[in-house]
Amino acid sequence: MSLVRIINTVKYLCYFLCMPLFVIGLLLQNVLVLDISVLLAWAGNACFGMQKIRKRAFFFAFQITFFTFLLGRTVANLISSKEDYFTFSHAIQVHTRICLFIALIALVVSYALFENVRLDTGFLKHLHIGGRKRSYAADFLRYESEEYKSVRFVSKWLLIATFPFDILVLAEKTIFVMSHGYADLYVSYTSHLPYLFVKLGDVFRVALFIFLATMPSKKEARIPLLLFFAESVMTLGTGKRTNFVVPLIIFVLYFWIRNEINPGRTPWLTKKHVYLMLAAVPFLILFLLAFNAVRFAKSSGVQAQDGGLRDKLIGFFESIGFSVNVISYEKLYEHRIPDVIYSFGNTTEYLKENVLTQLFFDFPVYKNQTIGKALYGTDFTQTVTYLYSPTYYLAGRGFGSCYIAEAYHDFGYPGIALWSTIYSALLYFVYNYKKKGIIYIALSLCMFKAVLIAPRSVASGFLTEMLNLDIWLVIGMVWFGAYIIRQVKFTVRSRASA
Repeated sequence: MSLVRIINTVKYLCYFLCMPLFVIGLLLQNVLVLDISVLLAWAGNACFGMQKIRKRAFFFAFQITFFTFLLGRTVANLISSKEDYFTFSHAIQVHTRICLFIALIALVVSYALFENVRLDTGFLKHLHIGGRKRSYAADFLRYESEEYKSVRFVSKWLLIATFPFDILVLAEKTIFVMSHGYADLYVSYTSHLPYLFVKLGDVFRVALFIFLATMPSKKEARIPLLLFFAESVMTLGTGKRTNFVVPLIIFVLYFWIRNEINPGRTPWLTKKHVYLMLAAVPFLILFLLAFNAVRFAKSSGVQAQDGGLRDKLIGFFESIGFSVNVISYEKLYEHRIPDVIYSFGNTTEYLKENVLTQLFFDFPVYKNQTIGKALYGTDFTQTVTYLYSPTYYLAGRGFGSCYIAEAYHDFGYPGIALWSTIYSALLYFVYNYKKKGIIYIALSLCMFKAVLIAPRSVASGFLTEMLNLDIWLVIGMVWFGAYIIRQVKFTVRSRASA
């Protein structure tokens, strides 16, 4: 039996078992049975992604982060005999499992529907920002066109020029964390670098994604990708694991994409590379385990706990899987949480607080980790953490958010299915890069972190990135520079032929 058939069989078995188990668990209000049904639903989704991994790589990546941020703690509690410190009432535990199950089923059902329903006619057929409809041969050759070459040239030198500023900002944050502790980064950190330096540091990743969107050769991409990796490693100094792990996932997915689009003479990602990455996963987990043990050591004054590897691994998955508790806390505090729309809160706050808006309107701006932000803002993590413990919140700590918790607060159980369907649509339509233009791909790469971490972050993060004025400013700068280069070349050629 082939590997694909085995995966397909396991997929159907998981779905066949999870549905009746969920109904039984719901009727009996049995949390353990509901946990098993949720894990089976996730396993079915993971198999669904692996079954056609070349087409469903982004869907599979989302399932990995879903498990890490929302199911890791569940698995840790199932294999551990110790009681979870964050214990909720039986009704809330049942509610949390229902939310997870709805999200998982909505993700796979909507994605499967998108695969089988043609939406490439009419208006949507022509909605390819930065690209035009071309024949297959023209699509293959366009990556070496003057337009692509000029954009590639400008974005490459822009990312190289702004890389030192990005590293300077990271170095300042690292020094601050080493001196004051990780939690104080959210309470008292203020950059002492010139404002221009900070903004130039922000340009690096946008310029990088524009460069990668031009589908450069492996030789051309080597230095930018090495800089990207070096910058990701340096973010560990700020205490943020996500800013290290997510770029690694983007790395792999980009290489995977390039196997299909303008790969060159040899594949970007081979079986050997895949085996090496799989072999490196245990070492990565051990590294993150050690990193997690010391992250809060200075700020909390608590040293790493002694214990066997099993206990440390359980503790690690408990910590990274904490976001499932955000769903529970939403239910616990639902009558105390302000009646505002949180699932679009991140975007509405950006629209109100960005520099351009503030020039014309006097919308109130609340700083993070303040009472005003918690009570009058639309940032769910600020509110729910403050309701849990004002002291904990004002000390710089936070629970993070979860798109499922925000969706349920705003629209109930149907809202969870709706937002999960939106994410399936993003993973299927947005991250299908064939015949897409530079702006389309660059913008989607800028959005991808927000999409990938939605299980532990805000629901509308991707929309905020799509509207981010800084990103569009960098895109405009690169396009203007590329236009000037093409015009200069045209002028030189015209004079030479005259």
